[in-house]
Amino acid sequence: MAESAAWSSILSSAGKRHIKDNHMFPAKPRKSIFLSTDESTVWGIVQEVFNSPDFVTARNSNANREVLKKTFNSPKGLHGITGSLCSCVIVIYDIEDQRIVTAYPSV
Repeated sequence: MAESAAWSSILSSAGKRHIKDNHMFPAKPRKSIFLSTDESTVWGIVQEVFNSPDFVTARNSNANREVLKKTFNSPKGLHGITGSLCSCVIVIYDIEDQRIVTAYPSV
C-alpha cells in the first residue's frame, strides 16, 4: 500500500524514528513495545488509531497535543512496566504541528 503525501506529513520520518527507537523491539527499558517487529504493520496500527480513535482528549501536560486511544480485539503490545499484553494503542498528536509525536501500546 502506497503512503499518501498527507499521511507522510502526519506520521513523519521523525515520528516513525521515535516510535521505532522507543516502542519497537528492541526498545528502551520500561517502555511499552509493539508485538509486531514489522514497521509497516505498526504504521498501519498507528494510522488506524489516528483515523478512527475510540477516545480523544487533550493532553494534560501540553495543550497543543491530543491523546487518541483505540482498543483492539487482540493484543498489539506489551506494557513496559508490568509486561502485560496491551490491546489498546495511544497516539499523541500535535495539533499545532499537525503531526504524530509518538504512539505506543497501553493497558
